[in-house]
Amino acid sequence: MGRRYYRRRYRETPGDELFTGLVEASSVLPWWLSVGAAILLYVFVPLDTSQPEGAFALEQVPRVFIGIILGIALKYIVPFALVLGGLTNLFKRGKSAWMFKSISSRGARETLRGLSWKDFEFLVAEYFKKEGYQVNLIDAQGADGGVDVRLRKGDERYLVQCKHYKAWSVSVKVVRELYGVMAAEGATGGFVVTTGKFTKDAIAFASDKQIELLDGKQLERLLDGELVREPRQAENAEQPICPRCGNALVKRNGLRGEFWGCGSFPKCRFTKSIG
Repeated sequence: MGRRYYRRRYRETPGDELFTGLVEASSVLPWWLSVGAAILLYVFVPLDTSQPEGAFALEQVPRVFIGIILGIALKYIVPFALVLGGLTNLFKRGKSAWMFKSISSRGARETLRGLSWKDFEFLVAEYFKKEGYQVNLIDAQGADGGVDVRLRKGDERYLVQCKHYKAWSVSVKVVRELYGVMAAEGATGGFVVTTGKFTKDAIAFASDKQIELLDGKQLERLLDGELVREPRQAENAEQPICPRCGNALVKRNGLRGEFWGCGSFPKCRFTKSIG
């Protein structure tokens, strides 16, 4: 409750958002590049706070004030954000190395048991990074909107939902939510990764969709290197998804020829021309 109260009372200003965005952007760059850029800015950006000699017109005040603010931002604030981003990058690299070293020495099962839900999301993100994906781990404090990690490989985008369950089963509701976000964002596919199991309904729902379910046993074998993940191929790669409800579109015949219609018709009446 305290965290929610704090978030209601505190709202990020545009300056806060800009600073946070700069830290996040620099955290994906090589640390030496971020830190090097920070040093160059600090050394070479001039900061002149002296007053001009003699009297100056009142209309010059805004220009002088803006120059001072920009100088402070470029000499101190931006370098500070770049250094924070570089340190964040180093921390993530060290954390990733520690996790996978732990898996090598203790095994995936013991490592997973000792992780918090946030560290579990980080481990899943690092696993996909090693699989060749570009990774964006969503650092959400509240509701995550059904997505914890966004992946990109070439022009294709994938969404990942992580469930750190030790004994529970992931229900079909979780898989449906991910499928809905996939449809809304036009993602190529998705993953639901859990340390637990999936219900029969969840498995059935994902069976004919581009959603890959990884349960605890499969994940342990993948991390231990005992199993090679083989992405499921779509039965019909050209079959689009309804942007309104998330169900698959099917070909129908009308007065003007074939068209895509929502598979949940008449509940959803979305149509799309073919070609």
